[in-house]
Amino acid sequence: MRVSEDEVAGLVRSRWGNLLAEIGDGAVDRYAEGVPVPKRAFAAAGALGLQAFPLPAAVSGEGADAVPWGRALEEIGYLCADPAFPIVVSIHTGVASLLCATGNEHLVATYAAPISRGECLPALAFSAP
Repeated sequence: MRVSEDEVAGLVRSRWGNLLAEIGDGAVDRYAEGVPVPKRAFAAAGALGLQAFPLPAAVSGEGADAVPWGRALEEIGYLCADPAFPIVVSIHTGVASLLCATGNEHLVATYAAPISRGECLPALAFSAP
């Protein structure tokens, strides 16, 4: 996908701007209470194609490469008052992208496609030796 930075900014604003404003509403209070981004925010974003934007067509994605996806995340950060949202969306799509890259149809159908639609939320775990 080849689009200019301005086109990406306009796309983010037109497709997801209202949702990002909604997600940002109450973010300060959520953080004060230790409440994470609501799961419904990811479902709504998935329904609007946000998580699919950088993913391949195999999961109904648009195949945006790293530059427009990075610009989209930057614009999401400007529009959404919840600072965690663009980071978490990036992690989710990174996991889905990695699953797609395996070429394993089971992993793609079972996990990557539902992640792209916001129906499944991946998690990361870290441990220290």
